[in-house]
Amino acid sequence: MKAHLVFLFTCTAWLSASAATTVDEYALEAARAANATYKNLSDDSTLSARAYASGGKLTHEYVINVKSNISLSKKSQWRGQVRGEVVTSTCNALKNDVFFNERGYQIQYIYLDPSKTLFDEFTVNSKTCKDVSARICSIADQRITISELRNSYPGLFGLDDRDAARLYRDTFYQDMSYEHVACNLGISLIDPPAPPKPVSKSLGAIDKWRYESCLMDATKSPTPLGVTRGTQLCKTKFEQID
Repeated sequence: MKAHLVFLFTCTAWLSASAATTVDEYALEAARAANATYKNLSDDSTLSARAYASGGKLTHEYVINVKSNISLSKKSQWRGQVRGEVVTSTCNALKNDVFFNERGYQIQYIYLDPSKTLFDEFTVNSKTCKDVSARICSIADQRITISELRNSYPGLFGLDDRDAARLYRDTFYQDMSYEHVACNLGISLIDPPAPPKPVSKSLGAIDKWRYESCLMDATKSPTPLGVTRGTQLCKTKFEQID
């Protein structure tokens, strides 16, 4: 399934600069962006795609190219694989999104077969991502480390840990989710949230005067390198960030 990836990786950067002030406005903007992207969708597994928003929830609805008589086992396998891929990519794409993490923005995925019968449906929100990232295998479940896996399968050379885990799962454990296999290897498919950006310390009148005096003294150095080092020392001493 590539349709959801098309939206996430072409529209996430645009939405990060959104002027929306409410979660409802943000979801509506995301729906408009998704529908604009879906007009040029090229994905053999997806017959059609549309997006709509309501109450701070963005819904992606896909009509997928799947046989109506698909077996229950294959249907279960499809759901496990797609849910694992969609949840992981959604959490990674929105890990720093304020509306998603703090204001209740959530994304629903609906999959219909060609006859428009419901095939699968699930929602991803901030709690979903926290649950996934916090999932830890017990020592008993961790059957092999990623290093041991690489030693056993030279074909994994050149792949990062996540891609190696996905290939391992696709080859040997198709009945298991990507997250479970990765967990058994001791790795996570979810990127950790970005650390908060440092901010300058608020200075009182006296400290502000001392800081400005420090900067002025730094400019008196006879060399450009001395000016740079002196300025940096002042910023470090008074906890000021560029």
